[in-house]
Amino acid sequence: MAEVEPVLLAGREWAGRPGGEAAELLLAEARKGSTTKKYARVLAKWQKFCEEGYLGQAYDPLKFSHAKWWLFAGWMMDPAHNNDKDLNVVRSAINRYMEDHGRGRPALGFTVAQVIKTFKFAKERQKRDNGEDVALNRQPCPEQAFTELLSLGEKATGLQLRQIACQVVQLLCWFRADTVAGLRSTDVWFDSAGHLNVLVRHVKMRPEFRLNPAQIRIPPGSSYGHVRSRVFRVLRRAFELAAGWPSYVGDQVVATRENGAAAAKLMTAELRRLVGAVVQLPDGAIIASHSWREMAAVASARAGFCMFRMSNRGLWRRIETMLQSYIRPFEHFPFSAVLAELYDDLSASAPAVQVLRG
Repeated sequence: MAEVEPVLLAGREWAGRPGGEAAELLLAEARKGSTTKKYARVLAKWQKFCEEGYLGQAYDPLKFSHAKWWLFAGWMMDPAHNNDKDLNVVRSAINRYMEDHGRGRPALGFTVAQVIKTFKFAKERQKRDNGEDVALNRQPCPEQAFTELLSLGEKATGLQLRQIACQVVQLLCWFRADTVAGLRSTDVWFDSAGHLNVLVRHVKMRPEFRLNPAQIRIPPGSSYGHVRSRVFRVLRRAFELAAGWPSYVGDQVVATRENGAAAAKLMTAELRRLVGAVVQLPDGAIIASHSWREMAAVASARAGFCMFRMSNRGLWRRIETMLQSYIRPFEHFPFSAVLAELYDDLSASAPAVQVLRG
């Protein structure tokens, strides 16, 4: 007799039930094709590990334990199996696989996160021991990239000013490129108190903002010469000379590709054209659109700013995510007085920064 309760997503046994057709459409909306393909690639490693098993007997890929997770991490240390240092995607793929088969999402919690962290450091050490450069392909933007962009913005016009203004909003608000692509022409404004206001509609893992946008409100600098006051003047120039600039990226990116790839490619190419010729980077390092977000987080941490306010600005659900992915990997980033001044509204002693919910 067929199971009455809808339990499994795998196999779509529920597809012919009342609500099944609409559920398929909802599931397709929730699960982007690019993510599904990425999960399939990394899940294959978990399945291969389980096939090898022990003493000629395979492990059950639908059974998870902390001991098995540690063993899997050890297995993944072998370059023959894996060269990636990040187990986060594998963890997510395993959780989806388990959930689809009615086993919940077991790969969660402190121990799982500790394995991911330890594995990353060990993999980086392994590469250094082999004479390889580590973590050069995604660096925070250095201070020089910001100061060069600011100088350009103070004299640019036309298309270049539109591009610079979008980069400036990204670095001020710690946005990913797809968030910038989601801006409409009226989503950025200065209020009567001189605060910059930005409506946030597209944020990774925050689909609720699409119907109920968040609002970031950033105060002006404490003086005319304050670095954030200079940045605000660049944005005011853009409003005056390049009307409608907030929607510039969204106007270039096809709406069906709001997974971020197209926006990131566009903004990365423009950032490199704008400042790439003058920015000094280590051999093998690059700057990309995401480098602003990393720069903002690590520079604010080096300045000793409030972690809660920083996490709130970056719209992370958990402070630990910001620490693990954006700050600790780049603790070598030097203290920058310029960047500290840019983000000093995140100091614990500054007036409260608002991230409003619509």
